[in-house]
Amino acid sequence: MLSDGHRVSGCGILDAIAPSLFRRLRQYGTTPGRYPREDQLTEALAATLDAAPNAAQTLVERVFDSEALPDVGACRVRSQPDPGEHGCADLELAFGPKDQPVLRVWVENKVDSAAYRSQGERYMCRLEELRVLHGGEWRFAWLLRVGHEVEGEAPERASVVTWQDVASQLHEWRGDQEDQESYATRLVAEFVKHLEEERLGHTRALSERDALALNWYEEAQLSAQELVEQARALVRQRWEELDPLKEDVRQRNSLWFWRHYAKHGPERSPRWPEEGSWFEWHARRDAARNPENQRGEVVFGTGVVFLEQYAPREGDEGDEESWLRRFYSRGFEYGGDVRGHHLFLFRYRSLDELVGLPDIGAQAQALADFVVESWEMLEDDPPPRP
Repeated sequence: MLSDGHRVSGCGILDAIAPSLFRRLRQYGTTPGRYPREDQLTEALAATLDAAPNAAQTLVERVFDSEALPDVGACRVRSQPDPGEHGCADLELAFGPKDQPVLRVWVENKVDSAAYRSQGERYMCRLEELRVLHGGEWRFAWLLRVGHEVEGEAPERASVVTWQDVASQLHEWRGDQEDQESYATRLVAEFVKHLEEERLGHTRALSERDALALNWYEEAQLSAQELVEQARALVRQRWEELDPLKEDVRQRNSLWFWRHYAKHGPERSPRWPEEGSWFEWHARRDAARNPENQRGEVVFGTGVVFLEQYAPREGDEGDEESWLRRFYSRGFEYGGDVRGHHLFLFRYRSLDELVGLPDIGAQAQALADFVVESWEMLEDDPPPRP
């Protein structure tokens, strides 16, 4: 019996039931001088191909000349496979019998680091030694970003593959599967999605919606810029604008900005605590309140931003809980940013909710009214003091 929940198995990664995918990814943390992204991607790719050996075989056939490959058969996948004197590549795909594979494929993965010819030559030398000792054939490839090359040029017999190639081939393989709900198919889909999230590959074709958006993009940007400028002028007439707290917010994109304002209207005495919060309105992708929607619609948000240490807490007994509840009933939502340093008590409007008004002036007026109305509700009902 092996420790740590392992048991011997006839096939699979390291010939055992490996740790969970989540533990395998978690073992690579950030250390001085080393960023774990490449190692984490290697583990994710290894787990994906191990779960979908047919996809692994298809990928190898597409990357290398399929007519020159032997009849490969079963596939075993290992990450960081061979710490010999020549080092080891990041990933090994071994096809055929366990002790005498007919084909051994080594892949060296690169994301942010450079690929060097000398490293590939060392790995190819080691693969040739393994061929002499155990028979079979071998292939070696670098896996790089699109546009990256091997410094010193790739040696003969070495191949260069891109993460985009992997994404495209796995996406095509997934589309050919009859059982779209199988574990292998779904894991392949998740890995392809992960490559897209990491900006290493993209599989979605240009759509009719994309074409429409791109064809009218400049005109849409002009309208958006005018909408925001008019709304900002109307808000400025009715509320005091503060200097930006962090950076110049005159962004190139009119629909990605934030502006900070006092917690009281003109000629009114402040009722809010002096420190720890400010009124704000912004436009951005709908990610702050919904991290899974980072590519989603643009929203305008308005309300109050709290520094974490000054923020009211949900679930506390007494006035703080009832204060938040009052604002929930008025359409406000409460949530933190991705880094967790701020909490937002905000209301939101999408671009779609402004469409249908007669002109840009009416749209700007509606947006400014929405912003100021939200602040007036907050101004008249400050949070309980600790």
